[in-house]
Amino acid sequence: MFAYIELKLAWELHRASPESLGAEERRKLHAAALRQQDMEAIILSSPEAAAAIVTGAAEDRRFREIRARYEDDARFAADLARIGLDVAGLQAAVARDLRLEAVLERIEGAVPPVSDLDAEIFYRLHSARFSAPERRTLRHILLTFADADEKARVRSDIESLRTAATDAGAFADLALRHSQCPTALEGGLLGTLPRGQLFPELDPVAFSLREGEVSSPVASPMGWHLLRCDRIHPAGPRPFEEVREKILGHLDGGRRKQAVKDWLRERQAARQAA
Repeated sequence: MFAYIELKLAWELHRASPESLGAEERRKLHAAALRQQDMEAIILSSPEAAAAIVTGAAEDRRFREIRARYEDDARFAADLARIGLDVAGLQAAVARDLRLEAVLERIEGAVPPVSDLDAEIFYRLHSARFSAPERRTLRHILLTFADADEKARVRSDIESLRTAATDAGAFADLALRHSQCPTALEGGLLGTLPRGQLFPELDPVAFSLREGEVSSPVASPMGWHLLRCDRIHPAGPRPFEEVREKILGHLDGGRRKQAVKDWLRERQAARQAA
């Protein structure tokens, strides 16, 4: 079973078989497998493991997932033989894995859900984590060109569009009718972006615009652009509602991990006292 644990960890950590790893990776893998073996023994000796239910459908699905990692039956059989398993042995190992997972899911499932109040308290106590750099809501119009002659002609065309882009609605309509970028379907909307997300030729121009201002034509590897700044979002804390779900997920994951650690520690202490 230890060889199977090594095989399982090698796939989870490296997406590779143990024998394909370097010497140092193999050493670390072996140490991790020893720790995993001890932890699994503690879990499987618990009352919760005795009550865990694993369905045949779940076993079949997991077995097929493992089999799908191999190109053919010969390689699959060779890898099983290398770790001292046959198909029946692998199926037993899979059932054991699923029992382990069922126990851990049961422990995690007993953790009370994180409330919005918990999330907001965390937000207030760690506000520095949720600061955002300056961002801009930007639109653009793109006209492409194939050569130097066309580049000059297209610049004249985009200059004409700039003259007609008198407000946000006019710019969006011009983008829809003329822009050669998929964003044309959304009125040229690029989104709300921090620095560094655009072509190097465009980024400094975009972040020099005032709200409602349209740039002069700017060339990039894609073609000629007009940029419009719809809104400037100053640097500062992101609103709680914007980060609420992320905080809830973070706190929930932390509580579940801690619950498993506490449970394992209690089981280990009980095992040593027995």
